[in-house]
Amino acid sequence: WVRTSSLDGRSSPVQHFPLSISELVTMTQSIHVDEPVSVSGLDTYIRSPVAGTSVLAFLSTLPKVGLISKNSVSLIESAGITITLNQPANGSLLSVTTFNANWNIVTADGTMTGVASGEALLTDGIWQLSGITQATAGSLPTPGGSGGFSAQLTVRSAGMGDDSLAWQLDTAFSPEG
Repeated sequence: WVRTSSLDGRSSPVQHFPLSISELVTMTQSIHVDEPVSVSGLDTYIRSPVAGTSVLAFLSTLPKVGLISKNSVSLIESAGITITLNQPANGSLLSVTTFNANWNIVTADGTMTGVASGEALLTDGIWQLSGITQATAGSLPTPGGSGGFSAQLTVRSAGMGDDSLAWQLDTAFSPEG
């Protein structure tokens, strides 16, 4: 069974579906990246008084993380992710900060690309991102699927050039397609 929950604790109804371990794609741990390769938009350091976006791109080469797919573990050779934080104006009680992401993973067994989206909450200098992901393409022996996504974007100081990211995902697919 699956139940999703947002950062504020709201949860969805429970959904039941059959699933075996061979239908899962998951990472053995989070991918950690010390600084972005590209940034633009609003600073992530504080909540902005005006609405806007922050875009950060991260690349990790040889992150020492495994990817489990079809009951096999392979080493992730590289992984990239671009995150867009969509921030409402500071003080808005009706809007939450959301995020969208595009990610890619390369292993010796093949590639996997996808998208993620969800909510972001800034607490004690760390943006907690939580949401859903969809594997959209790739050459791994799994046809893609949907699942969970989480990330911690650590803000070190003003300016986004020294922000760091730890991210992880898992997906499940139906063998029926």
